[in-house]
Amino acid sequence: MHLKLPLLLMLGLNALLCTMQSHAAETYQRCSEQQQEQIIQKFKLLTHKFDQTDVKTYKSCINLDQQQKIQLIAISQPIAYQDYNDMEHDLNLYLIDSSSNKILQRYKDPSSHITDAERYDGVKLHTTKFSTLTNTHVVGVETGSSHEGGFSYRHNNLALFKIDSKQPIKEIFSGIGTDDSGYVNASCGQDNPSSEVKRILVLSNQLSNGLQNIVLKEQKNQIIGNENTCKVKRNTFKQQQTLKFNGKEYKLQHHNLLGIDPF
Repeated sequence: MHLKLPLLLMLGLNALLCTMQSHAAETYQRCSEQQQEQIIQKFKLLTHKFDQTDVKTYKSCINLDQQQKIQLIAISQPIAYQDYNDMEHDLNLYLIDSSSNKILQRYKDPSSHITDAERYDGVKLHTTKFSTLTNTHVVGVETGSSHEGGFSYRHNNLALFKIDSKQPIKEIFSGIGTDDSGYVNASCGQDNPSSEVKRILVLSNQLSNGLQNIVLKEQKNQIIGNENTCKVKRNTFKQQQTLKFNGKEYKLQHHNLLGIDPF
């Protein structure tokens, strides 16, 4: 059976698991579509500047409390547009108290997200809690990009933000790809030469400077094709490291990360 890599990646995009050793992952509740749209309209979070074009606005919302009074919402909307292959998006996070109709905090990404040869695929808030400490919210914010044709690839970036109603929203981990992949079309009917790197973040019981350590686990699956024999070779590589909070941010112990092959 030929490898349908793009389909597998779409199915695996939500495979990020974050567990506290043997315990089940704790999660936030995603906002309903109605709740999300009510918040956006109430606080007038959209500009509507490019409504008459084919460009997308990306929205994602989670409830930070069980009473659904406090929400975090991510909005990425176009700020420049020429055509579908030439556009630019911003990214803003809003901490909302919907019970008192207040925007408690706002974060504006200093970088923009550009679509040219590479397509920007939007933003998503993760429901997994990246802190299980009392009254401490660490939220994962994922952005993605992709390219199809020739060497096709997909890349995402999962960054971590500390959320506090009394403090500015702060990025405490600049991010890492949790679902990266690339492939080229096979020349003689075998599985497509490809590589994919999956990463999961696992919470530890140990603390560093007030936040839990995070174990970063990586697995790379590789398919190498031989055009002369039309045979393929499959390889799997694994490694892990522990991320520790230094009081300002989480830092990688080393940057010798597994990566997808450029073919």
